[in-house]
Amino acid sequence: MEAKIIQTSGDFIDRDAEKAFLGALLMDWNAMGEASSKIHPEDFFYGCNKLIYATMQSLYGKVPQLDLVILVDELRKQNLLEQAGGAAYLACLTEQVPSSKNINHYIKNIKECKANRDVKDISGEISESLASKIPTKDIIEQAKKRLNDIEANSSEVQIISSSELLCEANERIKYNIETQGEPRGISTGFDRFDEMLGGGFRRKHLIIIGARPSIGKTAMALNLLENSAAKGYKSGFVSLEMTTEELSNRLISQSSGVPADKLISGFMSDSQIDRWAKASDYLAKLPLFIAEKHGIGISEVCGIIRSMVFKLGIEIVYIDYLGLIRSGRTNMPQWQEFGLFTEALRDTAIALNIPVVLLCQLNRGAEDEEPSLANIKGSGEIEQHADEVILLHGKREFDPTNPIAERTIIISKQRNGITGRFKMDYVCALTKFKDAA
Repeated sequence: MEAKIIQTSGDFIDRDAEKAFLGALLMDWNAMGEASSKIHPEDFFYGCNKLIYATMQSLYGKVPQLDLVILVDELRKQNLLEQAGGAAYLACLTEQVPSSKNINHYIKNIKECKANRDVKDISGEISESLASKIPTKDIIEQAKKRLNDIEANSSEVQIISSSELLCEANERIKYNIETQGEPRGISTGFDRFDEMLGGGFRRKHLIIIGARPSIGKTAMALNLLENSAAKGYKSGFVSLEMTTEELSNRLISQSSGVPADKLISGFMSDSQIDRWAKASDYLAKLPLFIAEKHGIGISEVCGIIRSMVFKLGIEIVYIDYLGLIRSGRTNMPQWQEFGLFTEALRDTAIALNIPVVLLCQLNRGAEDEEPSLANIKGSGEIEQHADEVILLHGKREFDPTNPIAERTIIISKQRNGITGRFKMDYVCALTKFKDAA
């Protein structure tokens, strides 16, 4: 029997699905284990059904088989039988359920109704907040948080058997054998980099790139942005610091070989003008997109990423940088906030099936000392959520006699690969990275 969704007093309610679900559990007690991971007492609209399900959960693992007698006795012991609708109501739960095979359908309907009610509540809260003259930004941020919570509650936990797990794993490994040598991720455009990362940046991964000030973290990200776009991947860049004017000058400079100061002053030779024109034409054709917004919180950053993916089909996103994500809390330590930010970004990477590359500024420390994870503020929290952590090291001072500076690229963490280091050349005037000669 198809459960019908009805609307009462503006609330989305599915009484038949709630009763059918509880009846299915009485018919098949073994289904309770999986059901508990998908649905919670607060998902029910009717108080009596909430009580019944909560009681069932408390009995799971205590009784080998639940029946009507045991359930009635338990509710009576807790003086909850009358609130649960009485013995007569409990007895009728199985009457409209021919079998337990449609239990996932009932769960889906209950969850959808709960989500609809929650969304309705949010709309009411927004109206009240507007009437109270609460700043619009605060209203939007709170609404986004609530909607994210609803989305998380609405999603089901996938539980699979070992045979299913191994079947999927073996298919992946078989594919890997058949495609040996082919890229396993989105290429960085640098041979040694790709080699160390096992083919490039992996989908669903959060990659942290950290460096002390003026070492070249933004330059590295822009180089990677151009390279991934040149490989045909739709690439996005979220700038929380630099303007689009500054970013475009850097992109043109690294692509054309014309120093940025020449582009700004306009004092260029004929050959530089020619290279500028060719680089501009080349960059204009790349699937490369930039979003510039300052003073925003983590929910807005994640919102921009989602918008890029859904509207433009973006396949990889670079964010510049962690320390500029605005805090919405006054009494929380920064290291703890950074943990929440990186957790949200990793969740976004997983949900959208893309790599998210996040830039991070390291503590200055001793200028000549090679940085480590300890130089990241909130390093423990950030390391926990990052799949890869990449640190840049080199001297900040520009040497006019040697326009090419040496940079050490340190793979400090790689969840499914090796750690290590390698050298790259950095052309300071062009903010351009190159494979070491």
